Amino acid sequence: MPENAPAVLTIRHDLVWGYYANTTPGQTAVIKELFDVDDDDFFLNHPAAARLHIPGFDFIDFPSPHLPEIRKALARSEGKITPAPSVVEVAGTTWPPAVLSLLKLGVAGDGPLKTPPDYYQKLGITAADIPELTRLFQSEEMRLNENNDASHAFDARRHAQRALYELRAPGLARLLLEDYHDAGDDAGMYIIPEESIQIIVMLGAEAYAAVLAMLEEHPGESGFCDDILPLLADIVQKSAPEQREHCVGVLAGRLQNHAVNERDHNALLVGALCDIKAVEAAPIIEQAYAAGHVRVDFYGDWESVQISLGLKTKRDTPEWVEREAIRRERNPALNPFMNRGVFVPPGVRFANPDAPKIGRNAPCPCGSGKKYKKCCMGKKT
Repeated sequence: MPENAPAVLTIRHDLVWGYYANTTPGQTAVIKELFDVDDDDFFLNHPAAARLHIPGFDFIDFPSPHLPEIRKALARSEGKITPAPSVVEVAGTTWPPAVLSLLKLGVAGDGPLKTPPDYYQKLGITAADIPELTRLFQSEEMRLNENNDASHAFDARRHAQRALYELRAPGLARLLLEDYHDAGDDAGMYIIPEESIQIIVMLGAEAYAAVLAMLEEHPGESGFCDDILPLLADIVQKSAPEQREHCVGVLAGRLQNHAVNERDHNALLVGALCDIKAVEAAPIIEQAYAAGHVRVDFYGDWESVQISLGLKTKRDTPEWVEREAIRRERNPALNPFMNRGVFVPPGVRFANPDAPKIGRNAPCPCGSGKKYKKCCMGKKT
């Protein structure tokens, strides 16, 4: 090749990473200057992409929505880079058959509990594939690319957890709970953790024990604990009725500390006790309400709770009494028990100058499922 001849850059497509390229250091420098981006904007040599690394070259991930513009910009790079005329498909043969089959399966429609019986086993997946299905579900490579429009990682992870549920993989409840925990405070905003919860509540005694263990292991993480605590009652209702007595003891025992608990935590305990009709816990619930230690805008006032438990058939006081209590709950100026700042309506978020910076490639906190830089970055809060 002549000394000044432009270097041809081949863009490839992988089932997990979408569009990427292996570039020389010189090409990398041109691309960074051309698009004015940082290394983390295109996962430069990211460890999770080791499968696609070529020794002596850099690895660059290209955002798929902007691929046409990227190719045009490369072509206009003053002759420094010449893009190859077509994209090269990568076979992905380094993945075992079970993983490849899920990557190629397509959109995971409906919910995890609506999948036809033996759906994945009829596709050839067996109990012998459980280790690889677990590896896929836990893979950082897969997690990083869930929001990549050109990747199949998002649906592959959904298929993996559904296949593991169909096979009743040992330890599945713990696996899904740990994934929920790793997803952070906004886990409930994303589809995969939400589907995990639907599966967990159907796993019976194993799931019940796993939730208890996670509560014991993360006592200081109130957001996470508040998310999974109601699962105890859900599991009792749907798959482990034999645990009801124990569950009532656990929930009522926590409510004994209503004076030191957060008021919304107490409300969650009350809601869970109502779900399993824990009439025997009525005295401690009444005490918590009488002390003003339960948020009434979660599950209503004490009269509503009595009706929910079956202790009453109708209210003794008019409904406006409860509505007024809820109004006061949400207005700090009217509520002597409210000490948590202004009430924020569901779905509304305010900017917090002290909050950690959101990475450009992190999932957007608005819950769209897109990367932050492709969604709300730059928008006014």
